[in-house]
Amino acid sequence: MFRNNEGISLIDDICPHRGAKLSMGRIKNNCVECPYHGWLYDSNGKLVDVPSHVNEHKPKHGNVNSYKLKENHFIWVFPDPTFDVEPPDCIEFKDTKTWETIQGEEFVDGNWIDWIMNGLDISHINYVHEFADEDNGNVADMRVHENEKGIRCTASVIPKPVNLLTKTIQVEASKINIEFIYPNTTCIRIKLKEPYEFITFTSITPIDSHKTMVSWVFGYNFKIKDPMVQKYIKNELTKEMKKTIREDESIIKNSVPLDVLDVNVGCDRFQLACLQLMLNKIKDNCSTPFW
Repeated sequence: MFRNNEGISLIDDICPHRGAKLSMGRIKNNCVECPYHGWLYDSNGKLVDVPSHVNEHKPKHGNVNSYKLKENHFIWVFPDPTFDVEPPDCIEFKDTKTWETIQGEEFVDGNWIDWIMNGLDISHINYVHEFADEDNGNVADMRVHENEKGIRCTASVIPKPVNLLTKTIQVEASKINIEFIYPNTTCIRIKLKEPYEFITFTSITPIDSHKTMVSWVFGYNFKIKDPMVQKYIKNELTKEMKKTIREDESIIKNSVPLDVLDVNVGCDRFQLACLQLMLNKIKDNCSTPFW
């Protein structure tokens, strides 16, 4: 994957000449230069220059594959170029006058399905994280319903302030709105004292059966005029997001996989509904692209 003056592109990493990694090369004339022999590949994977053989025909099998991309908070890859659908989105973040955002990614231990299930698990936050009350883990007013993109859940939990910033905007019971967008994205909205709100938009990508990439955007709807204070708040929130992910990782990587999830309580029904949706989609081999 590389950026040039034309935008962002994704091509195969291995040069077909002698197997060098193109990702070790540099950008030259809006192309990727192979670090081994200087061959140039454009954003479509076409071999455009072989500097050692300027006047000769280029090798017949010298090109590499390219892949369709869309950039929307994250970079979404379309393995099948015939798909023309919009990737998951968080509409609020388009309003940059109201919303401030930070974003990042973490490579973590644990299977990607377990990470998705963790993001759909409301009741764990009281015990794994500091921002909910571990002495009152009740999940109240839960509602689950399906929409065209996935499944949505609303509920309320008892929060707990973790610093001075969250203490000033805290409420007795926080309303949570979680949307699962098949196959690997969640959008979690947490209501605070009016009109304040936090949103976490997360996409889960499998690296292998035991490694996962968590890509995230965290948004908050209050503006700080002082740039130094704004920078401080963003740094603190970034630290808190990374800490939250590592707290989840400590549980997920040590959990034992269960063949059947047959021990459940009422607040698990959102998790189970989303898991069933995923299984149905996979079983039906639906045309929805797997991001």
